[in-house]
Amino acid sequence: MIAAILIIVGIVSGTRLGPYEIIALIGAGGMGEVYRAIDTRLRRDVAIKILPQTLVADPDRIARFEQEARATAALKHPNVVTIHDFGTDTGPYLVTELLEGQTLAETLGRGPVSVRRAVAWSLQVLRGMGAAHARGIIHRDLKPANIFITTDGTVKVLDFGLAKIVTDTASMVDEPTVRISHPGTVAGTIGYMSPEQVRGEPLDASSDIFSFAVVLHEMLAGKPPFLRPSSAETLTAIMRDDPPRLESPPYPPALVATILRCLDKLPAGRFHSAHDLALHLEMIDLGWSGSSPSLGVVELPRWEPPALQQLTYHRGTVLHARFAPDGSIVYGAAWGDHSAEVFISHRGTPETRPLGVNGSIHAVSCNGELAVSIGRRNEVGFLSAGTLARMSIVGGAPRPIATDVNEADWTPDGKQLAVARRSEHGFGIEYPLGHTLYESSAWVSHLRFSPSGDRLAFLEHPFGGDNSGYVKVVDLKGNTERLTDDLYIGWGLAWHPVSGEIWYTAAPVDAGQGRSVGLYAVRPGSRPREVFSSPGGVFIHDIAADGTVLLSREEWRRNIVGHVGGVHRDLTWFDWSFPMRLSGDGQALLFEEQGAASGGRYTFYVRDTQGGPAVRLDAGRGRDLSSDGTRVLALTNETPEGLIIVPTGAGQVQQVAVQGVDHFLGARFFPGEEEILLIGSRAGEGARLWRVSADGGEAHPLSDEGIASWFFFAISPDGAWIAAVPSNQMPMLYPVHQGGAPRRIKGIEAGDFPVHWPDDDHILVCRREEKRTFIFELNLISGERRLMHTLTPPDAAGVQGVFPIHFARDSNTYVFGYRILLSSLFLANGLR
Repeated sequence: MIAAILIIVGIVSGTRLGPYEIIALIGAGGMGEVYRAIDTRLRRDVAIKILPQTLVADPDRIARFEQEARATAALKHPNVVTIHDFGTDTGPYLVTELLEGQTLAETLGRGPVSVRRAVAWSLQVLRGMGAAHARGIIHRDLKPANIFITTDGTVKVLDFGLAKIVTDTASMVDEPTVRISHPGTVAGTIGYMSPEQVRGEPLDASSDIFSFAVVLHEMLAGKPPFLRPSSAETLTAIMRDDPPRLESPPYPPALVATILRCLDKLPAGRFHSAHDLALHLEMIDLGWSGSSPSLGVVELPRWEPPALQQLTYHRGTVLHARFAPDGSIVYGAAWGDHSAEVFISHRGTPETRPLGVNGSIHAVSCNGELAVSIGRRNEVGFLSAGTLARMSIVGGAPRPIATDVNEADWTPDGKQLAVARRSEHGFGIEYPLGHTLYESSAWVSHLRFSPSGDRLAFLEHPFGGDNSGYVKVVDLKGNTERLTDDLYIGWGLAWHPVSGEIWYTAAPVDAGQGRSVGLYAVRPGSRPREVFSSPGGVFIHDIAADGTVLLSREEWRRNIVGHVGGVHRDLTWFDWSFPMRLSGDGQALLFEEQGAASGGRYTFYVRDTQGGPAVRLDAGRGRDLSSDGTRVLALTNETPEGLIIVPTGAGQVQQVAVQGVDHFLGARFFPGEEEILLIGSRAGEGARLWRVSADGGEAHPLSDEGIASWFFFAISPDGAWIAAVPSNQMPMLYPVHQGGAPRRIKGIEAGDFPVHWPDDDHILVCRREEKRTFIFELNLISGERRLMHTLTPPDAAGVQGVFPIHFARDSNTYVFGYRILLSSLFLANGLR
């Protein structure tokens, strides 16, 4: 259905509707034309439904179109088409997910389908309709043309243009439907209406049940049960005639009886709930069970759980793991309070052997040569880097070949390496080594060659150190394609050697609170499908030639420790608590929740540092707390981000309109709070420091592009200087008002990161190890330093970085965060 159509009807290819660029016409009908388009902001394919110009002047048609937008937007269900946007340009348009496959009407054009397929599709339709009915929405136009079957077998209910909202659910009102369908007016498609719909009577969910049964009957018999030569005869048959009998065999008696009940002329004689009907269908024995219409136990396709074999038993973190050609497993891990090192193990035994490399593994070539990451260190968040080296799997010293490499993978023939590391404008993929194939302001993880070697798949993450993102592929000419929607966790990726799919572990955005990370598969040109999930998070490392999957079970947490009044206190709230700012007096903490508990939607809170309950303020990314604790400077969750000021008590959210910056990473009030420091970028450039009025306006750059961190920076007490980290990782002082070149900090060393500027003569810097961080006071005049604090979590096992660190005015009052990742490595057989 989505094949390109060369002759565009109505709108020419390349036309822009807001941020959407029209590609090709998909189809047209009475309620609009549907086009394939690309969202130029998110670079994803979408479908756009446009009301024809001939109908724009018709208020009833406009009302129905707006009704479809409201009704569909109210539903978030895998069996209902997802709406992304609604807007007006030359006329109203509706933006939805782009579906690949065909409608049920197109399928039935080739004839009826099997009983099992009809029931399987029906169950998905009923689940989608059940979600609509639960929101008080009646579809009123359920028919094969409004049921879409995607290439992966998912069924989607489409076109809520005639939907009627019978409750005030989610603040939706019924005015559009009233204008569309006055009492006594017939609305729907002839042949699929219920008797009460034909008579123009009030409707409830049982009307959709009747229409569903008509569709199910058509799937089995090949034509609608009440279709007659003329419209008048069809309407009469709906109200008076019995449907043609579906004989047993071949149709199960219980299924026939269920369809007849759903086609009862009186609503009271039908099932009243799509949910209950779905449960009923699931209990029907689809095999032959005699002549009586009795119910049997459901005979569902047998699901075999994957066979799992645990490989590791120590307490700590598995970083990366790969299969070797001989079937052995090479992995990097940090057990207990030890730093990461590389091990080798064999299937069928828990015994391991260290290879004498401090770091982790990138990849194993087809010849058994290892690409290892020596001295792999955490830079920020999930972003780590080390020295790329080559070594034999049988032993010997590694040979370094490139520094500061984040990711690497061998070509399938084992002759060359592709790498991902920092570049002039952010991050780049190099292949061959030294040649930039792809560059982005976002950072790249889990770089993997396709089995044919013609493409590289990777996860791209827009925010520094954050593992939210999406799956992309790039070919050897630098052409890229995005394959997934936004993922609030995207971590782990491998190509399947047989199917050619990309398997990845992720949790989709808006998947629901408490949703763990699952295993998904996707290929270019198709929608993702879920392969496997479990109560705990899983992380894919590799797939062997025989289909065996190398997984780890993950327990992820982020904790906060506060040191206030000489007392250490756990200030963690949910599963991924991230400290963002400490008030000047040390009594209030601004922090974010970024994990499963918040459904992947960044949400910021304040709480007192004595351990009192947290107060949820808003969705978004909290960045700073005003000196009096009454306002929070934050970024919105939208793309592109917006800058807002949110009151901690009563009051209105203030929008801060910034000109000249497209992408925000960090924000901080300058002393006096009349101006704001931004860390962000524009037009695909690398990040810079910017200054903007707290009331908004034009942003003024304070640095060249290439600022490497929005975690580690400090503003002088008088607001005249900023200590920040450029791409060479050597902190510098940047003037705020007088202009000029940045200055070197006296006594600063590589590996120092600024965290606090308590007075004119001193600055606090941190030096980080994997499981602890040292805080030094640096004298800006003499360059002398002294150790002030050693920040250590209570349990070192699984700790991956101690940061961020925030101080009150008193440098002995502080909070710090740290990440815990506890892993167990498994082999999984039987995943499909």
